[in-house]
Amino acid sequence: MAWRKKNLSLTAEQRERGVVFSSALCRKGESERDTIHEVIPAENDDWRATIERLKDVRFFKNMARDFGWDVVEIVRS
Repeated sequence: MAWRKKNLSLTAEQRERGVVFSSALCRKGESERDTIHEVIPAENDDWRATIERLKDVRFFKNMARDFGWDVVEIVRS
């Protein structure tokens, strides 16, 4: 099992749409687009709490370890 984290900037397209944070957990063969979660304050009154929940990946790390998955965590802000 391997868990890697990539911290990247938001794309220009995301910034244009008002995204302030996005994250994706990708297994081998999956792309960021397959599993992305985006936070847009204009659509979410509790957007700060949503970001904190998305940052808490303990459950997913444990699952990846238990199943022997290789995962890349991609965080954009």
